[in-house]
Amino acid sequence: MRPRVRADDAEEALGLANLSDHGLSAAVFTRDLGVALQAVQRLEVGVLHVNSESAGTLPYVPFGGTKQSGFGPKEQGRAAREFFTQTVTVYLGAPRERA
Repeated sequence: MRPRVRADDAEEALGLANLSDHGLSAAVFTRDLGVALQAVQRLEVGVLHVNSESAGTLPYVPFGGTKQSGFGPKEQGRAAREFFTQTVTVYLGAPRERA
């Protein structure tokens, strides 16, 4: 288990979080909307929770990670539909009469 690391401010905390080799999900707890928006822009994760725990996700939104936590496409939601759908192009002409 890694030792706890303290940051002097949100900027440093976000930078430290991004040092991880993994990026499945993260949680940020703040009363400052600016810090929350900064986390959205800067954190290298697939799922970001603001003021809620990082476990769990809704079944209709894409789920997946980045870095060593990201392999393949996102699961669930539209991303899953696109991944599991096979597109077939069909050209259908009118039947020809026999000669």
